[in-house]
Amino acid sequence: MDSEVYVQIVHRKKPREITYIRLAPDQKKITENQMKARVLFGEIASEAHGEKFTRELPPAAVKVMEKMKNQQIGRTEKKPKWMQVLFPQQPKKDVLRALGITETLLMKESS
Repeated sequence: MDSEVYVQIVHRKKPREITYIRLAPDQKKITENQMKARVLFGEIASEAHGEKFTRELPPAAVKVMEKMKNQQIGRTEKKPKWMQVLFPQQPKKDVLRALGITETLLMKESS
């Protein structure tokens, strides 16, 4: 079965005690940009191997904080909900044109 769904049982004590079921986070669906960010994070953190504490944070955390500050790794724009449903993959411009959807219409919808 290709589409497996996992659930988690969550027991939370604060602000009030409650137990509920939720869908488990799906780590199979990470984007390419998330993957790049995770690899970069690991590479930067591994550079701090063997260093001594100089601040209140571990050396790897300090190095990651300094090097990844204000760094953007290929941000993507979120498509309107109707477009996500109709076109799970990025639609080609000729397909949009055939449907009578122009780029100016898309710009108005996304803002």
